[in-house]
Amino acid sequence: MKEVSEDSIAKQRKLFDEFIRRRGLKRSAQRNTVVDIFLNNTQHVSCDDVYAIVRRRGLKIGYSTVYRTLKLLTAANLAQEVNFGDGVTRYDHNYNFNFQNHYHLICTLCGETIEFTSRAVDKSQKSIARKYGFTPQHHKLEIYGLCRECQAA
Repeated sequence: MKEVSEDSIAKQRKLFDEFIRRRGLKRSAQRNTVVDIFLNNTQHVSCDDVYAIVRRRGLKIGYSTVYRTLKLLTAANLAQEVNFGDGVTRYDHNYNFNFQNHYHLICTLCGETIEFTSRAVDKSQKSIARKYGFTPQHHKLEIYGLCRECQAA
């Protein structure tokens, strides 16, 4: 569904570098690797997921570095935390860049997450915000229920 363009990744990388510089933090090869893994991934990833990628690549990056870097990406407004009711915090791209807004259908039985886009939802959100003189910064829509397979079971 989503595509990650090289231009978008470069823009986000630059924004992250500026963010950590303003915070007085230093760039490190380990932090850069975690950022690159996240920016090049189009899935909702948990800290465990990113750490597993790090381990599969044979890299020497600690779990706490992965965790702190994901938190920094969130603080920099480049990622957002998403929780689908299963107790696992996942990280999703902030769609102020070249990604299309998307929404989630979450099965409360098996945990399947279905992403969808909707121009009608996008249009309604803009109309509602305009009606109330509100300037949205980010949003999310999650609908919880039963997926097709769980309904059939």
